[in-house]
Amino acid sequence: MKRSANKWFGVVLLSLLAACAGNPVSPAASKADLERKAVAIISVSHDVGAKNGANAIFYLDEGRYPGRVVMKSVQDNLSVPVKSDFGSRRGHLYILELEPGSHSIDMWQVSSAGARISARMEPLKFEVKQGEAVYLGNLHAKLALGHRTLFGGRAATDARPFVLDQAEEDIALAESRVSALKGRVRVALLHPGPFALSSETESRLDPVVPLPVPAK
Repeated sequence: MKRSANKWFGVVLLSLLAACAGNPVSPAASKADLERKAVAIISVSHDVGAKNGANAIFYLDEGRYPGRVVMKSVQDNLSVPVKSDFGSRRGHLYILELEPGSHSIDMWQVSSAGARISARMEPLKFEVKQGEAVYLGNLHAKLALGHRTLFGGRAATDARPFVLDQAEEDIALAESRVSALKGRVRVALLHPGPFALSSETESRLDPVVPLPVPAK
């Protein structure tokens, strides 16, 4: 019974993790497949000088379950950072299948050196229809950089999120990954420039979890 419960828990956990990562469009998707999908293309990045010393995180449809997507500038595979998709910025491209209709980027934060920098924001709303593929822009965190980190990056002491137009590079990369997207991506930037923040950014330390002490 216990083994069955553990197996069930594992399936649920994997489902939740997959939901957080979003629903990426398959590289093998055909033009006919795309006619049935609503596709959003977004890149997420931070200043290249920080390297892996910071991680910009943006949340799409934060209050929607299922459907919530967490997009990071530093992805990892078994705690090993995945190589950046770009040379002049540290980040990744996301090609996502969404439910047709209205969506929004609701939250952001930058995690760096045991602290998290964030501020409440005005949601960036957009709409995508079935059969559409829209490029929404580059969600980029401009950073104030501090000390060097253990693995050669730089810690962030402050951050400010922007929507930048990197359409030329991002769309070309999206088309190279999903060939059926060629010629069908429409540019629809969320809101060029800095985010409208409801307050100044704040930084908070991550909680420190004490290591277990073995019994004598």
